[in-house]
Amino acid sequence: MYSSEPKTAPPLSLWIALAFVVVLMIPVVHKSAIIITAKEFEKKAIYVQQRIQAAGTRPIIAFVGTSLTAYGMDASDSIEIDIERITGIRPVVVKIWRRSTTLETMVNAMPVIEKMHPDILVVEGNMLITGSIKTNTTRKFRNALSNVARFPFVNNEYLPDYISMRDVKRKAEKVTLARYRAGIADTSELTSFKQLAMRLQQAGTRILLVDFPLENTMELRKWTAKNAGLINRNIEYITKDVAAKHYSPFVDWDSTHFVDGGHMNKQGRRAFSDWLCLELSNEMGHK
Repeated sequence: MYSSEPKTAPPLSLWIALAFVVVLMIPVVHKSAIIITAKEFEKKAIYVQQRIQAAGTRPIIAFVGTSLTAYGMDASDSIEIDIERITGIRPVVVKIWRRSTTLETMVNAMPVIEKMHPDILVVEGNMLITGSIKTNTTRKFRNALSNVARFPFVNNEYLPDYISMRDVKRKAEKVTLARYRAGIADTSELTSFKQLAMRLQQAGTRILLVDFPLENTMELRKWTAKNAGLINRNIEYITKDVAAKHYSPFVDWDSTHFVDGGHMNKQGRRAFSDWLCLELSNEMGHK
C-alpha cells in the first residue's frame, strides 16, 4: 500500500558521528598496517636464522626477490636435491621474497640479510630494473585496510615455498607487465643494496643478479627497447663496484609457461629451475 508519509532522513548528528569514525580509522588502519608489516619481516628473519643455524658446514645459497621468485622457483628442497645430484654437495637454500617490494625495503627492514654471509646470494635482477609503484592516498589506505583485514588469517610462520608447491592456474590479467608501467627504478633505490653487496662480497659471498623470465609479448619487447639505456644504467650502477655476475637467460616462452605475464606456472617453474640449478652448480665449482 502506498504511503504518503515523508521518509525520515538520518539525523545530522549521525552523519557527523560517522565522519568522525572514518577520520579516526585512517591513522589507526595505517598504524596497524605498519605493525603487521614489521611482524611479517620479523617472521622472515626468524626463518633465515633457523635455516642458517641448521646449515652447519653446508654451503648456503640465499635468494632475495619478489613474487617472481616465489612463482619462478621450485620448492627449496627440490632445488637442494637437484644441485646435490650434479655436485655431490647438498646446499641449504634460504628463500626470502615479498610481493611487490623493492630491494631498498628488503635490505632496510631485514638486517639479518647482512649478518647471514651466504656462500652465494642470488638477487632477482628484475628488482634492479622496475621502480616501486606510486600510490595515492586512497590506494595506500585501501592497501593498508586489506593488510589489516587479512591479518587474522595470516599463518604464524613464513612459508617460502607455499606458492611453488601449487599448480596455480592462469589468470586473464597481465599483472606483472602492468607493474612495469611504474617505470625504471632510480639508482637511489639501489644504494642500500649496493652497499650491502660490497660488504657481503668482502666477506666472501658471491653475488648473482638473475633476471626471471617474463612472457615474450610485443608489449614487453617495446617497453624493454624503449628503456634499454636506463636498464643498463641500473645494472652498471651495481656492477661497477660489485663483482656481481648478471644472468639474463634467453627464453622465448609463451603463455603456457606462465600464470600471467611474469609469474610462472608449474611448467615454467620446472624449466627455469633446471637452468638455475645448473648455473648454481657451476658456481659451486662443478665443471
